[in-house]
Amino acid sequence: MLQFISNSQTEHAESVAESEFFTPYYRSVQALHLVRMAAHETEALKLRMQHLPVLKVAEKSCPNIVVIIGESYNKHHAALYRYGLPTTPRLSERAKRGELIVFDDVISPWNITSNAFRAFLSTQSADEGGRWTEGVLFPALFKRAGFKVAFLSNQFFHTVSQGSIDFNGSFFLNDAQMENLCFDHRNAFRSKNDGTILSLLKSFTPGERNLYLFHLWGQHMEYDHRYPSDQTTFTHHDIPRPDLSKSQRETVAHYDNATRWNDEVVDRILRNFANEDAVVVYFSDHGEEVYDGSIKLYGRIHDEQPSAEVIRHEYEVPFMIWGSRKFRRLHPELFERIQTAQHHPFSHDDLPHLLLGLAGIKTSHYKAHRDPLSPKFRPQRRLLRGNINYDEVMRSSRP
Repeated sequence: MLQFISNSQTEHAESVAESEFFTPYYRSVQALHLVRMAAHETEALKLRMQHLPVLKVAEKSCPNIVVIIGESYNKHHAALYRYGLPTTPRLSERAKRGELIVFDDVISPWNITSNAFRAFLSTQSADEGGRWTEGVLFPALFKRAGFKVAFLSNQFFHTVSQGSIDFNGSFFLNDAQMENLCFDHRNAFRSKNDGTILSLLKSFTPGERNLYLFHLWGQHMEYDHRYPSDQTTFTHHDIPRPDLSKSQRETVAHYDNATRWNDEVVDRILRNFANEDAVVVYFSDHGEEVYDGSIKLYGRIHDEQPSAEVIRHEYEVPFMIWGSRKFRRLHPELFERIQTAQHHPFSHDDLPHLLLGLAGIKTSHYKAHRDPLSPKFRPQRRLLRGNINYDEVMRSSRP
């Protein structure tokens, strides 16, 4: 309790497990402290964003930018990243045809959804120092540039039944003024499952330019809840891990089935925009342990100094960009830059700069040297948990 109360930033709010707050008194203290920290950060952010100017958009830029935010996706369980089982048949086929560009050196700065959200929404990057509230949220920049912005989340939405983790992930988005600054449309209810998330678009009327933000359940534990039972492809018999028990191999099989279902979900979203001039960016908020390597557990490890093995599975994330046929025809130079950038080292902490560049939005908040699609891109220090240099840790771990 003392450790929790000593936190002054919401980035550290989940450093103490909810199970520690096991009495009504402790629950009340937890809630009051969360609300106090959230209010302070929200007010700082609103002060920073309340006078954003109207922004211009480059002529003939792509009018439909789609961002799909996955969940708990260990890329080393994706056939796209050379996993041994066919967990990504649809996206692998799109990559083979050259319409989907798979980036192979992207990390998340956090293995916690709420912290990752704040990092990739804000233009303030971790290696610049300062707080995330010293930047602005990129959806607000899109809105000021004339884009209609839809945020469709199966996790963060308005409800009185939010737990502290969901609250910590979306408190600043649920403020009425902040919501108005960032979004034109939000869902009031979850879809039945990720496979029906497009149904949340029914009440949204697109404009001439649009930013769509889809936030999935992805492969969030428990994994057998993340895919329909009739979509079971793998069983414990398909997991070639004699070092694991039958129960552990069943868990891995559930995860791989959830990954294959996620492949179907993302493909459905791509098909929805197939006839539009549209570009789609997919990435996961963070990874997950699934009995990989010598770590015999599933879920996530929240050590302050994670090992290289933990980093590999929990902080390295899938990242890919798809262009519709119309997009590739109308923006050939931009698509060529996407192809050229697939091996660039990148943290999705710098996502706003990539998206602003894709959309052709002209703003002082855009930094070309942080945009991997820009000719001016320069690799930046990639920090984990605010102070761990990813590249140094991984280099020193190699034999």
